[in-house]
Amino acid sequence: MSDFASFGLTIEYRVPSVMDAAHRHNEIELNYIQSGGLVYSVAGTHIAVTAAQVVAFWGALPHQLIHVQPHTHFHCITLPLAWYLRWELPAAFTHALLDGRLLFDQSPAGDLFDTAIFHRWASDFHRDPARYQHIILLELQARLRRLALATPLPINPPSHLPTTKAEDMARFIALHYTEPLTIARIAHAVGLHPNYAMTCFRKTYHVSLLDYLTRHRITHAQRLLVMTDMKIIDIALESGFNAPSRFYEVFRQLCGQSPGQYRARLAGSGQNRPITSDTSPPN
Repeated sequence: MSDFASFGLTIEYRVPSVMDAAHRHNEIELNYIQSGGLVYSVAGTHIAVTAAQVVAFWGALPHQLIHVQPHTHFHCITLPLAWYLRWELPAAFTHALLDGRLLFDQSPAGDLFDTAIFHRWASDFHRDPARYQHIILLELQARLRRLALATPLPINPPSHLPTTKAEDMARFIALHYTEPLTIARIAHAVGLHPNYAMTCFRKTYHVSLLDYLTRHRITHAQRLLVMTDMKIIDIALESGFNAPSRFYEVFRQLCGQSPGQYRARLAGSGQNRPITSDTSPPN
């Protein structure tokens, strides 16, 4: 069964809460922290986001909210990846986004503008999405273009919160997932016995070490399917899979479709889908 959520286009304004476990989805996520602050855990790295910051990232990499300051309010938008790719934003920005980076806009001029525009998007979308969606998407594209211009690359500012052994393992996997990895090697890298390492990791991330490693490899394969014209067998090897058959099996299990179907869906999705679709916006 797929563990890969599909949200389509969503626009929310809410009080965020700490997540019990990491999740992943195929949309580009855009957050605006109107007040307070929060901390994400992405690939074992803590990333703090404070008030008046806009942050964008690709949801395919397992991510989790691990800390929320009191009185935090934020806007959360999910944007189908296929829609984003058609906008052809600057290549460096898109590569950084699909490489798993969180990209920030800290422009002091953006505070009042973003508060107003994010509230308007939420209001319009929930009042009459069929009528306002096209306008929202035009304005959202313009906001992402401003973000691309304002974002120095690469940027992924870590917080100073201490990390756990499980997070150290997650970070080691993020750096080495395309290499031949064993539980013994991962455990050794953080100074733990393999059996304890597995227990510690599952307790923190609610998934096994090997499953977490596999998800990183599948995310890497998704990136290559989107950004390159490499043959699928070469993508399997480049992503750390020794056996193409295993790659096909796991990709379908986690993504709910074959690698070829995933690539074709993003490259050639039709124009006349419902507004809840995650493949194509209206004209």
